[in-house]
Amino acid sequence: MKIKKEPVNVWIIQKKKENITLNKEKPKKKIEDLKCNKPVKKGTHFCKKHQNCKKFLKKFTTGDEPKYDKVAWGKPYTVSSHNCYTYFLDDIMPKIRKKCSKLCKKHNKDNCPSKTSQCRKLIPQPGDEYLLEKHGNLDKKKFKYTCKEMENKILKDNSILYKEQLTKKCKKGYYKGAMVADPGNTFHFYRQNPNGSWSHKPGTLPITDKDSDKISIFIPSTANKDYSTPGDDDPINYTEFCGYYCIPKNNVAKTKAN
Repeated sequence: MKIKKEPVNVWIIQKKKENITLNKEKPKKKIEDLKCNKPVKKGTHFCKKHQNCKKFLKKFTTGDEPKYDKVAWGKPYTVSSHNCYTYFLDDIMPKIRKKCSKLCKKHNKDNCPSKTSQCRKLIPQPGDEYLLEKHGNLDKKKFKYTCKEMENKILKDNSILYKEQLTKKCKKGYYKGAMVADPGNTFHFYRQNPNGSWSHKPGTLPITDKDSDKISIFIPSTANKDYSTPGDDDPINYTEFCGYYCIPKNNVAKTKAN
């Protein structure tokens, strides 16, 4: 005997599908992915309506951000021998400054203190501290400039660093830094200022709170990081954003670099 099937109510099934679709939450955009769609106000990354976005971003500072100190970081031996990595860690290293002083006196003689190009070889590199501590040499050093590789290096140098979102506070005694990469070419770091903006030290140049468009940095991931110019033999464009990291102040825990 055949069992008679009840007719299927197509309208009910369709409504259920519609409700499932309507109830699905739309994926939330992260603040670091957002940019003003309207024309931005000259000299900023924000349109006229969202100029106070800077106040919103400052809510996620801890009060432990290092001072944006152009004097301390502008001294000739510091500028010449320290880089974005030491600035990210807020480490001005007397040992390296002393070596730079000797190089200046050797190459510039009486014109010291002054910026000394030979001091560039002294700048600390991510991962070197860990290798020197573990092996006593840099024979196993890898020159792979990807986010994965660079993050591995900075966390091996300083395991007390940890990753965090832009719109979440670090724990007390910590401040935020950010890392980017020009894959296969180089890397770069930023750190947050007390007012919520960001600054960085491009190589052996002075520190700045501006991006490559000369605009103040409030969201590193959306700031212009293209430093290439027409005819460059070795153009730099940081296309890979690696993330935000929480770094302890020097009076909380001493970070290391070499």
